[in-house]
Amino acid sequence: MWGLSSCRLSLMPLKVTLVWPFFVYAFFLPAGKPAHYFTYSCYVMAVFMEKILPITRNNDFRRAYKRGKSHVSPLLVAYVLKNRLGCTRVGITTSKKIGNAVVRSRARRVLREAYRGLIGRVKPGYDLVFVARGRTPAAKSTQVQRHMERQLMAAGILEEGEKPC
Repeated sequence: MWGLSSCRLSLMPLKVTLVWPFFVYAFFLPAGKPAHYFTYSCYVMAVFMEKILPITRNNDFRRAYKRGKSHVSPLLVAYVLKNRLGCTRVGITTSKKIGNAVVRSRARRVLREAYRGLIGRVKPGYDLVFVARGRTPAAKSTQVQRHMERQLMAAGILEEGEKPC
């Protein structure tokens, strides 16, 4: 493995990540320490790479519905639940009541774009589930973003900062 023999503390790579276009990031651990001893913040990497970390497991969605706090507006419903991961994950759902597949896809795109404008201001360590409502596909992402901002502010997970244009 890689070691720094001239230094008293030798480092070994834990994970190497290739980020487009030509950056390579390596996360290092001191030799002899278990992998779970040190953690890096996936939230910082997600914001840096402008990526939204998704909630993919049905169990996580059900936990957010059951234990999370809901915030309702005419355009969307937001469920907020604290997690122990240290990063914020987002799930977006649309039901068949919204419309056909094209309309549901548009609703998901609008919600995703609205959240993308707020991603830098959301505190880490939460699971967010956004549920589209009947008016969501017809709304603009800026309008949905204003509603989402109010809901996340009411939930107490949105940090004060610059308002989006």
